[in-house]
Amino acid sequence: MTQIDAKKARRHEAQWLAFAGATSSVPFLAIAQGRQHLALGEVGWWRIALDVGLFLVMLSLHRWAFGVSPLPGM
Repeated sequence: MTQIDAKKARRHEAQWLAFAGATSSVPFLAIAQGRQHLALGEVGWWRIALDVGLFLVMLSLHRWAFGVSPLPGM
């Protein structure tokens, strides 16, 4: 990722500086630092619901697929 960032910085200097100043390669860091805002509407509620649903399906199939419960004691 560092090499890609350096290449973009060389090719698009001014635009890259503005982009890098408003974003982060660490998830949610720019939001935590106040450089961006979290807009769940841009993500779409259906995507969030789909992700939660897929997570629950995978959680329930984990023991069958791997032979080990992902939630010890349950």
